[in-house]
Amino acid sequence: MAARAVIIGGGVVGCVTAIKLKESGYDVTVVDKSFVGEESSAAGAGIIFPLMPWNYESKVYQLCSGASAFYKNLSEKLIHGGFGDPEFIESGMICIEPSDKKEIVQWAKKNNFKINECLFNNRPSFELVNVAQINPKKLMISLKHYISDLGVRLIENCNLKQIQRKSNYINGWPTDNNGLTNSYENSNEVTANNHGYATIDLNNDGLQDYQVSAGNSHTCAIDDNG
Repeated sequence: MAARAVIIGGGVVGCVTAIKLKESGYDVTVVDKSFVGEESSAAGAGIIFPLMPWNYESKVYQLCSGASAFYKNLSEKLIHGGFGDPEFIESGMICIEPSDKKEIVQWAKKNNFKINECLFNNRPSFELVNVAQINPKKLMISLKHYISDLGVRLIENCNLKQIQRKSNYINGWPTDNNGLTNSYENSNEVTANNHGYATIDLNNDGLQDYQVSAGNSHTCAIDDNG
């Protein structure tokens, strides 16, 4: 029997985590208090790039650079699989009359990022070429279809309550509908937070095996014993 994973929260992080775990051989369930993909993940701007990245630490840009390639590949997979078009577009972005031109040029050179000087309504501007965006609502619709097709079980309109955890054994999860009653002995956990990423420890060794980007708060319990 496959090891089981329950992901709490069906936003973009929850759905992408479900895909990763399903591809790793887990029996996956996603639980959402509303409907999968209809909360904050569907309401974002969809810009896969940090605004004014020269104001951030380099790790932020590195993370977003990886996210852009990830969402491009994911979009192609969703389209080719017939799950809908999340409208991934490498649109570029124009920064109008930047006050820190020297800093921007230095950052672009350091990160090998293409920036073009241009005029926007006769105002000096920089065009950031390699900036992408995606349609959050259509992405979540496509992801919901995709994870359902993969065999991920979806439980919607299920409001979970706080677990009174006294050991590594979870004997159920209280809900407004009398609770989830599966058992997860010596379970790992996957936590996705409001900083937009999840860390996954599949081996229970305290080391990160996966990192998933974007989304809001989720928790996932994993049963390695089947």
